[in-house]
Amino acid sequence: MKSTQLTQESPVDNRLFLRLIKIMLVAVLVVTVIFGGYYYWDRYVHVGDQSPTELGISHLLRIVQENPNDPDARLSLAQTYIEAGNYSEAIRHAQKVLKAYPDNAGALMLMGVAFSKMGQAKDAVNYLEQFTAIRRKSEDPNMDKVLEAGLYFLGQNYLIVAQPDKAIAVLKEALDIDSTDADVLVLLGDAYNQTGQYQQAVESYESTVRFVPDYVEAYQGLVVSYQALNMVPNVTYAKGMEAYSNKDFQKARDLLTQSSAELANFAPVYLGLALTYEQLGDPQFAIVYARKTMELDPSNFAASNLLSRLSVENK
Repeated sequence: MKSTQLTQESPVDNRLFLRLIKIMLVAVLVVTVIFGGYYYWDRYVHVGDQSPTELGISHLLRIVQENPNDPDARLSLAQTYIEAGNYSEAIRHAQKVLKAYPDNAGALMLMGVAFSKMGQAKDAVNYLEQFTAIRRKSEDPNMDKVLEAGLYFLGQNYLIVAQPDKAIAVLKEALDIDSTDADVLVLLGDAYNQTGQYQQAVESYESTVRFVPDYVEAYQGLVVSYQALNMVPNVTYAKGMEAYSNKDFQKARDLLTQSSAELANFAPVYLGLALTYEQLGDPQFAIVYARKTMELDPSNFAASNLLSRLSVENK
C-alpha cells in the first residue's frame, strides 16, 4: 500500500517516488547481494558533496573493476544507475551479465525496468516476459512480490504497445499476488477502458480509490468509463474527485455537491465531500458526510479513519 502523505509533493509525485522505491527494493531481492546501501553511506558519506547515489556508483564501480566477472556486483551497479536515471549504463552492465548468464532473473528485470524508463516498450516487453516466465517457477509464485512488480511493468508496457488483452491477463495475475496494489488496479482499469469493458474498468478504478482516495489517474479513468456508460452524475462525481486530488477543493466541493443530489445512495460521493470539507477547514460538515458514508458503506476504511482523526482533533 502506498501512502500519499510522505512529502509535501502532489499525490502523483509521491506515488511515482514510491513506485521507484519499490523497483529498487525488488532489484535488491532479485540480485540478493547489494553492495551499496548503509555500507557506503556510513563509510563514505563525508566524502565531498556527492549524493548517496553518486557515492554508491563510485563504490560499486571500484568493486566491478576489482571483480569484473561478479554478476551480483554488476547488477547492483546497474540498479544504482537506474536510481540515478542513467538507464543506458544500467542496460550496458545488465547486458554483460546476460551475456554470461542468459537466464539471470535479476539482469532480465533490470533490463525491463531500464527500457521501460527509456520509453522503449517493445524491448521492455521482451525482457519482462522472460523475467516473469522464470519467476513463475519460484517456490510460491502466488506470494512472490518480485513477480508482482515484474507483472506490473509488463502490463504497463503491453498497454503502450497496444496489447490491452495481454495487459489484462498479467495485471490480474499481479492482483492475485497483491489485491490492494493501487498502481496495478489503475492500469487494469486503463486496459479495460481500451478494450471497451467499461463496467469492469469502473470496478477496478473504484477499488483503487477505496485504497487511495486521492489517486487522480483513477478518477480520470472513471470519467472515461462513466461517459461511455452514459452515467452523467457519476461523471460529475469523478471530475469532483479529480479536482480534490489536484487540491482544487472549492471546485471539488461544488461538483461533488452537484452530483450528490442525484447519487443519494452512492457512498463515494459523500466520502469525497467529507474529505473536501476537511481540507476546506470545516470539520463539522466533514463529520456529517463521513457519517453518511459509513451509513451507506460501514466497511469504508477512509471514512472511519477520517471520523477518528476529526474526533481527536476536535475534542
